[in-house]
Amino acid sequence: MYDIPQYSGPQPGGTPKNGPKPDDPLAGGPRKPLPARIRPGNPRPGGPSPRNALEETGQMPAMFAREQVPHLPSLPPVPDGPDYAGIQRSAAFVDLRGRLRRFIFPMSLLFFAWYLTYVLLAAYAHDFMSRRVFGEVNVAMLFGLGQFASTILITIAYLKFAKKHVDPQVAEIREQAGVIIR
Repeated sequence: MYDIPQYSGPQPGGTPKNGPKPDDPLAGGPRKPLPARIRPGNPRPGGPSPRNALEETGQMPAMFAREQVPHLPSLPPVPDGPDYAGIQRSAAFVDLRGRLRRFIFPMSLLFFAWYLTYVLLAAYAHDFMSRRVFGEVNVAMLFGLGQFASTILITIAYLKFAKKHVDPQVAEIREQAGVIIR
């Protein structure tokens, strides 16, 4: 059905028919010596000669050593930005975190309780949840839509709370820390 060419073995000239050329090093032909400039151990052309084997692999011990020079004193680190630890310890920041917690935790618990009530009613109160309110709309559908509505209402309440109580205090903390927002 398929015509698959067969390998006929070595030909009288020493190479297979239509095979590799005798000077092909990948096919077992005679190898040509590498030029002296690229032999292992010779310096790279145009670059410094390697001093040791680790340098040639790029794993220089000096790059990873953590030695202190004994005669030079160590300098204190220069701060790159605001003192975040100081900001976190400040009274204004502690007050801000407390204010956020007093809003977020009760809202989260309220929403979780509302969601859990919905799930438990759907799982165990089939008669109540399948009660029709009007037309084909039942109690389960209204509770499900109520989940979306409550999520939107909580988001709006948080945005108003943050704009009135959180954002002004954040701006004050940034001003005290010298942080410039562009």
